[in-house]
Amino acid sequence: MITLNCSNNQITSFQYLPNSVTILNCSNNQITSFQYLPNSVTTLNCSNNQITSFQYLPNSVTTLNCSNNQINSFEHMVNSVTELYCNNNQITSFEHMVNSVTELYCNNNQITSFQHLPKSVTDLY
Repeated sequence: MITLNCSNNQITSFQYLPNSVTILNCSNNQITSFQYLPNSVTTLNCSNNQITSFQYLPNSVTTLNCSNNQINSFEHMVNSVTELYCNNNQITSFEHMVNSVTELYCNNNQITSFQHLPKSVTDLY
């Protein structure tokens, strides 16, 4: 297991990361989206960036902290995520959320309904 902590920089994207990285902390940067991440990444902390959606995440990600971004939808989220921290975004509903999420931290959003909350969620914060 290799942890890569590149937080608190001016990173906007990743062109290359080694396949041995399993924990990636890229919080507090200027990332708007992910074009590439290796399939070895299981824990991703991309909080405090400028992300609006997830067009590409590897299926290996099980823990995702995307708090303090500009996310408004769970569309394109990978089915492997079980622990999701999405506090302080612009989320209005749980539509398109994957059924694998069991722990969900979603305070300080613009949620108007829990209608599409997956039944897999056992812990809601």
